Amino acid sequence: MRATLRHWLALGIFSYGWCLASTAQASCSSNKLTRTGDEYAATINFGKLNLSSDYLQPTGTLLGSRIVAPAAHQLVGANARSILWSCDEADLDSIYFLVATNGDDRLAGYWEIGAADGLSHVYATWWEYIGLKQSMAGVDITRFWNKVPITSFERNNRKINIRLMDLPPLEASLYKVSSLPPMIGSSNNACNSMGSSGLYNCQQPNSYIQLSGDAHVSFNFAHDRIGEDSNTQHSFMNDNNGLAYALRNAGPLSRTETCVARNSTPLVLLPTISSLHLQQGESAQANFNVTLECSDQAQSGTANGQTAIAFEISNSAYAVAQNLGLVQASGAVKYLLSDQYQSNSDLAQGVGIRLKNGISGKQILFTHPATGLGGGESRGWYPVLEGASRVGRLQSGYSSYVQNYTAILEALPGQNVSPGKIKATATVVVKVQ
Repeated sequence: MRATLRHWLALGIFSYGWCLASTAQASCSSNKLTRTGDEYAATINFGKLNLSSDYLQPTGTLLGSRIVAPAAHQLVGANARSILWSCDEADLDSIYFLVATNGDDRLAGYWEIGAADGLSHVYATWWEYIGLKQSMAGVDITRFWNKVPITSFERNNRKINIRLMDLPPLEASLYKVSSLPPMIGSSNNACNSMGSSGLYNCQQPNSYIQLSGDAHVSFNFAHDRIGEDSNTQHSFMNDNNGLAYALRNAGPLSRTETCVARNSTPLVLLPTISSLHLQQGESAQANFNVTLECSDQAQSGTANGQTAIAFEISNSAYAVAQNLGLVQASGAVKYLLSDQYQSNSDLAQGVGIRLKNGISGKQILFTHPATGLGGGESRGWYPVLEGASRVGRLQSGYSSYVQNYTAILEALPGQNVSPGKIKATATVVVKVQ
């Protein structure tokens, strides 16, 4: 269960050659590195997942989110800079990626199971009562082939080369849903028998990406078209024109009593402080809290089966932290940075926010979905009730708690401080380890 915590800190001419017989040359060609087979799918790994009572996790609860980078595709003989496709530069505005769920399998992308619960584009999975939503570059992935623009590529001699690193990251989320998919639907039931716990024991991919384009663009490989139903239209597979994503072996999924974050201080304002004082080692501080509710049977801790809490850093802030060398070997980050730290000239530079537990004084590291699936305090996970105060009971068998934290604005190590505003966001995450 997630609650969003936002920190707002004030600180032609064409010539043609004619001949009696001509051979058309494809304006887009494949380097034959892509693979659409099940065994080549990039894994969507959410780490450990948990289903608890309907009281703590009502229908529609977000169970986990994950970002799958292009590097997750382990292609034989390929690396991040390997060229997957080459196209004529003149056709750049007419080519694009297509994305769709695995619509020809009942439990891998045929049934939009979340619609009954008000969840858009959430599809049934092999796990009972769990639906999957996927998106890429802001485009929701559905059973029908959707267009995703090509925004990253390499230019070379009037050609554009689309490399593995140019694929947009896949964003995936799992939700608790109220029903199971019908037994009818797609004729493909490769993973027909559903599972209620354990590892995701279905090898079928959950989504695909392929290269396609407008009708006038020629290709030397098969592809599908915008709006076609992936249940019946999957020509791209004939020529391995694309890549797959799959939940296979994800998890494990458990059913353990746990805690949820019910609320958090929505806006944390730190007092104004000069860049000179920050540079001299001073800091600005403000307190905030998180309200939790736990089953009386829940175990607070970071060991297997226990419940922990983390503060998840935004994608943009994490990328900047990587560039500045602030990501630790474990993948955790000591400082929270502004979301547009390097792209907005109005934002302060050389400063970051660190956290500490307001009661225990323990330093709190930030985690990120790309690396922080669990693993204890070195990765930004802390016992959910460590330092918490019990504040009452709203439901029999469950207790409410408050965790107090302190946000500290200070100069980044080895960085020069420049004045400006700070706008940083983090998400409170509570989950079973």
